[in-house]
Amino acid sequence: MSKTRVGLIFGGQSQEHEVSIMTAREVLGAMDESKYAVILYGIDKKGYWRRMTGIQDTLTHLDHDLRGLKIPGDIVDSLQRDCDVLFPLLHGPFGEDGRIQGFFEMIGLPYVGSGVLGSGVAMDKEVARRLLKARGIPMVEARVLRRHQETDPGGLIRALGLPLFVKPANLGSSIGISKVKTLDDLRAGIAEAFRFDDKILVEEGREVREIECGVLGNENPRVSGVGEIIPSHEFYDYEAKYFDGGASKILIPAELPEETVARIQELALKAYQELELEGLARVDFFIDKTGGEVYLNEVNTMPGFTPFSMYPRLFLEAGLTYSELIDQLIDLGLKEA
Repeated sequence: MSKTRVGLIFGGQSQEHEVSIMTAREVLGAMDESKYAVILYGIDKKGYWRRMTGIQDTLTHLDHDLRGLKIPGDIVDSLQRDCDVLFPLLHGPFGEDGRIQGFFEMIGLPYVGSGVLGSGVAMDKEVARRLLKARGIPMVEARVLRRHQETDPGGLIRALGLPLFVKPANLGSSIGISKVKTLDDLRAGIAEAFRFDDKILVEEGREVREIECGVLGNENPRVSGVGEIIPSHEFYDYEAKYFDGGASKILIPAELPEETVARIQELALKAYQELELEGLARVDFFIDKTGGEVYLNEVNTMPGFTPFSMYPRLFLEAGLTYSELIDQLIDLGLKEA
């Protein structure tokens, strides 16, 4: 029986480059060598591709052909000749936002995860907010700011109160996010978020529990149980997610009433379908500590995917091992061919 040839793609141009490399190493180690022939493709921070023989800790500027093509012809030839399905382990812009999915569509190869439309819409937190709120999904109040428009920080505080969260509209792993408690903090948080994006969100800050739920599938997706993040920092920022030495805790299952769990699962599935997602997503929620209201926070189409990340652990609780989850995702990608 011939092996399925999987193109594992990692690195990328976003601020989450290193996270992608960490993920790729774990996924490669969990793939069954009797089932898969894995071909590695690294993308450096400037967007240049190279076929790799192993997964490096960092990808310095990669060699490219004399024409300066970021995706040289020999890479395209290799993808089309050597791969049955592609597995992009890329987070953030250029990997999770529909652009690379469009490239895969153009060269005619199936791939793991959501398509161009779903990826692009889910990546843009502001556009996703508009769509989901229009469909009756509860979210905390927020305002959108654009770089070319004037900003009134005092007006934002009058409208939304304090504290506030400021975040880039198109980024993940909590990069560029600030929790602000004063007017000066807000000005600094806005400047920080604009370092990463031309469009940012300012959201009201509530005292909340951070809850996450996984979705897996194409036409008939299944929903996991729910887990809770107990962050080591004031909120689950980039350092708390990846570099706090395990001080942040993940509780699976979350200690919640059955009706609250059912409500979260219902909203997760609805958001997944409204955004026309495929393959996988992690849907993040807030639960107000005072009133118990459930709010959808955001939807991640390529969530953290090491064995210690929330998404794989949620499905492990449901009886699906890390390797089996990878198998299912590859099968779902092939079924979209």
